[in-house]
Amino acid sequence: MLYYQRKGYGMFVNVSKNKNCAQVIQYLKQYTSEEFQKDPKVLGLIFESHFLDVSNEVLESLKHLNWENKNYSFALCISKGIQGNSLYHIQKEVENLEQKLNYMEHVILGEDLSGEASFQGEKKSSELKEKIKKISSELSGRERKELNVGYSKLSSFFAGFLRIPFLYTFLNNSLDGNRCRKCGHCRGVCPTHKKIQKSS
Repeated sequence: MLYYQRKGYGMFVNVSKNKNCAQVIQYLKQYTSEEFQKDPKVLGLIFESHFLDVSNEVLESLKHLNWENKNYSFALCISKGIQGNSLYHIQKEVENLEQKLNYMEHVILGEDLSGEASFQGEKKSSELKEKIKKISSELSGRERKELNVGYSKLSSFFAGFLRIPFLYTFLNNSLDGNRCRKCGHCRGVCPTHKKIQKSS
């Protein structure tokens, strides 16, 4: 579950265990200060909102983390647009463990997850990379940021609806499969090859 952990070092935890969170952690390792990364009192939770919420497995995994002597904990919620009740449930679970999140942020993924994206031959900086640069600066300075997250009944309703087994499987396959074979980052019409391609 730990993306990286060295003895005497802080932890950045890929709670959702997926590549989007792993990419965010790579940027955090690149842009947070060395002192921040080596601080054993730091704990970072990086997770992805999936269909407006987080799974029970993700919440359960928080109980198995080493919270001892941590004095600066942060949570980054990664999503494609709307995080729903994801941050609310993470925050509540952390509070149930008698811990506190000092910094919370919702990071919306752009279409490009790599360091550079190509659009009609032109290289553009990754939006995600720039967002994490800013967040890394705030984290290195031990800034406090508490989002006003409340429980949304509407998000809960839609999250339940989207998890109907047949619909959930269909949406998962549709969203994960509709990527261009060329680089794997664009959805729908590829900006450089001008055609829709299903990823293999």
